[in-house]
Amino acid sequence: MPSRVDIANYALGQVGGQSITSFGDDSREARAVNLLYGSVRDAVLRSHPWNFAVKRATLARLAETPPFTWSYYYQLPDDYLRLLEFNPETRDPYKIEGGRIATNAGEAKIVYVARVTDETQFDPLFVQAFATRLAIELAQTLGNVQGAGLLNQLWEAYRLKIAEARSVDAMENPPEVLDFDYFTNARNGDWRYRPIKFY
Repeated sequence: MPSRVDIANYALGQVGGQSITSFGDDSREARAVNLLYGSVRDAVLRSHPWNFAVKRATLARLAETPPFTWSYYYQLPDDYLRLLEFNPETRDPYKIEGGRIATNAGEAKIVYVARVTDETQFDPLFVQAFATRLAIELAQTLGNVQGAGLLNQLWEAYRLKIAEARSVDAMENPPEVLDFDYFTNARNGDWRYRPIKFY
């Protein structure tokens, strides 16, 4: 699997930048990569429930309590990027506030997209999409934009690559089945029953 440097060089190659040997190089390219790599990676991770990045956790209840509406605060994990499900069995109501979950539930279990920093865990199609998204940001930071043409080409390439990566990633999971009792229960005012989410 590619390393951080491999991914960075793949992105730099798309904008005509000089390759780097490490993130600590004393070069414009290395400084730009250091500035952008983490934020772009997290943005692409957050954009889709990638199978390699989905995790489950039982959250710790905090001593501090919400001043009104909710009974408890629970701390989100340090590697949290995006919530997919909260208490899947009971589907309790909740609100995300300041890196915490506010709820009336006596426990908090979540399915979420995590910040994955180990590149060996990345899906190969994710790598291609991520590197191209990084190239878009690098082109603007390094000033390697030859009119609007290069950026337009990169954005089009990114759209194609991210669509393919998401599609293949989604195909690895079984098809979701709607809980049709939801519609009956919803009419009766029972919010607890919801269809299975299509993330």
